[in-house]
Amino acid sequence: MDIQKLINDYTSWMRNKITFDKVGEYYEITTPYLDSSNDYLQIYVRQDGESIFFTDDGATIQNLKMCGFQLTPVRKELLQRTLRQHGVELNGNELISSAQKDFAQKMHLFIQAILNINNCYATK
Repeated sequence: MDIQKLINDYTSWMRNKITFDKVGEYYEITTPYLDSSNDYLQIYVRQDGESIFFTDDGATIQNLKMCGFQLTPVRKELLQRTLRQHGVELNGNELISSAQKDFAQKMHLFIQAILNINNCYATK
């Protein structure tokens, strides 16, 4: 097995599946990951000076609420733990984060946070 080739194939596939469009001052990045509605996960990114800001535009929490999601004490603790672990904040319903020179890692953590939060509906 040529593991390096397999990893290269995976990263090439990922690179080809990620798309982006300019929407106002943001770039809308569509990833190959699926959210709880089985739609492609989208994040929004904008740059201000040296900082890059990430948002989900409130979609993650809003989608959960549309499915009847209610923030029980267990879910609230799980949500807070997930936010802390991934360096993400909750501003109203909007997930936000920022990066300096570590864009790739922060984007990866932001996506992981959204995917983990999407799984909150499975808890009580």
